[in-house]
Amino acid sequence: MVLGYIHRMKTNLILAFCLSIGMAFAPTFQAQETTSQTTTADKYVRIFLHNGGIYEGRVIEITTEHFLIETLLMGATKISKSQIATLTYIEQEQMGEMKSNNRSADINPQSSRYFFSPSAHALKQGEGYYHNIWLGYNSISYGITDDFTAGITMTPIGMGATAKYSYQLSDKVSTSAGGIGVLPFAEGDLGSAGIAFVNLTFGDERKNLSLNYGLAWYGSTRTIYIDAYTDDNGEYHPAYPHYGDDGTYYPMRYDEQGTYNAHMFNASGMFEVSSRIWILFETYFIFDLQTEDSAPINATVMGVRSASRKRDALWDWGMVALPSEGVFGIPWIACTVPF
Repeated sequence: MVLGYIHRMKTNLILAFCLSIGMAFAPTFQAQETTSQTTTADKYVRIFLHNGGIYEGRVIEITTEHFLIETLLMGATKISKSQIATLTYIEQEQMGEMKSNNRSADINPQSSRYFFSPSAHALKQGEGYYHNIWLGYNSISYGITDDFTAGITMTPIGMGATAKYSYQLSDKVSTSAGGIGVLPFAEGDLGSAGIAFVNLTFGDERKNLSLNYGLAWYGSTRTIYIDAYTDDNGEYHPAYPHYGDDGTYYPMRYDEQGTYNAHMFNASGMFEVSSRIWILFETYFIFDLQTEDSAPINATVMGVRSASRKRDALWDWGMVALPSEGVFGIPWIACTVPF
């Protein structure tokens, strides 16, 4: 009897040990361990979704499929990980710091413009921004609809208006058309100026590349020098030059005021480094239609855009180069305030 009892005990112990080993390595048990984690200490997150939504709250549960967080307004909220664009852990006192316009959910609060040139992305209806360059150029843009943006601009020499209509061709391709025009405050050597443009943007609001074509016009007074001229009857006459006191020859000259045109080709890019830093570049090729020189004027701006901690202001820092003129290292400083 005793030996049989001892034998049964040994058998039961061996079975219990084997069962515990099997449970430790069972796939279903491991899946349960890895797919659900209930937090033991309070953690807070700020979650940006691909569709532009944003959530802040205390973490309740994290699984391989979702986050379960406690938000201030909606209570316990389950968010699928496939919907999440970025996630940041924050402190409890940082809750509610994300304040902006109705695009406050977007990780990029200013994707409709680079340093100066536009992208095909549009402002949303009811949102806008104030933009300042070098303290001299000021503009305000506002989303009339989700596709149409209008604004005003103010410079030391005049003021004008801007407009842009955008159309989304696909998830990653958009196009737009618009223009900017400026009228001078007073008559002088400079007249009205403006650009009518069309463009194509590839990419989303976080990373994109735009190709632009613009037809520019500008009023200006030009000094013309001639050595001879032809009168209304077609007769050829030499111009009457004069000589300066030092004996230098000066050809005949006169001032001509008119409106002139130029073709503008532009490529611009925006690449997100983090939720508060973007790399930007713009390059222009300008063909003045009034000059005999076919070489275009080239201008390039490269730099970064940085957002304040609360993302209520954006700063553009860059350097301007004019390779065609042999000029480099001009600083670019601009500020954007979304509203």
